[in-house]
Amino acid sequence: MIENLENNRFEPANESGNDSSESIDTVPPTANEFFKSPGFYKNAQRYWSQISPTIDGMLGGLSMIDTTDVQGSSRFLKDLFKMKPPPNPHRALDCGAGIGRVTKNLLINYFKCVDLVEQDENFVRKANDYLSVNGQLNEKIGTIYNVGLQDFTPTENTYDIIWCQWVLGHLTDDDLCAYFKRCTSGLTKDGCIVIKENFTSTDDFCIDAVDSSVTRSLRIFKRILESSNLRIVRICKQENFIQGLFPVYTIACKPIQRC
Repeated sequence: MIENLENNRFEPANESGNDSSESIDTVPPTANEFFKSPGFYKNAQRYWSQISPTIDGMLGGLSMIDTTDVQGSSRFLKDLFKMKPPPNPHRALDCGAGIGRVTKNLLINYFKCVDLVEQDENFVRKANDYLSVNGQLNEKIGTIYNVGLQDFTPTENTYDIIWCQWVLGHLTDDDLCAYFKRCTSGLTKDGCIVIKENFTSTDDFCIDAVDSSVTRSLRIFKRILESSNLRIVRICKQENFIQGLFPVYTIACKPIQRC
């Protein structure tokens, strides 16, 4: 989920130990404590089940950023296609796809076929309508998988781009690492995993207990990528978003070595 600075219920803990006014009962949980809470995944699923299947719902009430977001992502993709060797424009995977906003406004403009992964059943039903023309599903749409990313395994050697936007904060660190490793197997030879997420401006994280997600720092995220056998081949900060949002970066990764 795209994160507004004001929406986060827990800011990074004060590690200096100098704030004696804060009682022990108000100390926010660590990321590991939050991840290990029994309702971590169920709470996120419950949250999204109550969200309207609209562009505004997908963007946390910030539908006004849709065009700017897509324009930034489009420039990023064009730059990826200029790499040597570039990814092929054959098949993409939209992860945490919601109703298919990124697929419809971005990916089908660059790829011959796009598959989607989405956990919420209501969003999947809406995606079938949203991605249809005159009652027929767009011919570029492949399979829509109704499953959470923590349980999803892409078909091996299939995708030129695996696109993950505003969803990875819903995975624990361990599950995110495992997910990246499974995605690596799903890439074609010159394929890339693309991540577009919010990141904190500090070296720490922020917890959102409402939608059961975390916003990581770039430092933490880069460490997870390294542990997942991934190297960054391009990184770009999204420009021209409204004030009050965490910084958003788009990151393209490739395997350090293919297994």
